[in-house]
Amino acid sequence: MGKKDSSIKKPKPPNREQIMADMASASVNDVVFTQQYDIIDISEGSSTNEESNGKSLGEESSINEEIEETYKKASRLIETHNKLMKEPECLNEMYDNLNKLGQDISSSIEDLKSAAETVMLQAGKKKKL
Repeated sequence: MGKKDSSIKKPKPPNREQIMADMASASVNDVVFTQQYDIIDISEGSSTNEESNGKSLGEESSINEEIEETYKKASRLIETHNKLMKEPECLNEMYDNLNKLGQDISSSIEDLKSAAETVMLQAGKKKKL
């Protein structure tokens, strides 16, 4: 039951040319392949966008800061998501604890009422004597 089916073959990952063709044909709204900063050609170490060749160090620094800020936001989003995924369990635990406390308080109130009635009965008997 725990064995994996080895007859299913995974597709081969795309080669560099296929990836570049996909990126070139991506629409402006395609969040997977488009970004608001230039794509770097890792094989040649230069930018694929010819306009970026004239960018100043300040512009590149700004882009790097933007990338870093986006990364931090994504990290915070993932952290918040993970916290929220754990919250139902925490809330159920808190509910159970509060429910038990409520039962304990109800039991204590009943004990106090019973003790008060006993005291009142004993006080009433003493007055008759």
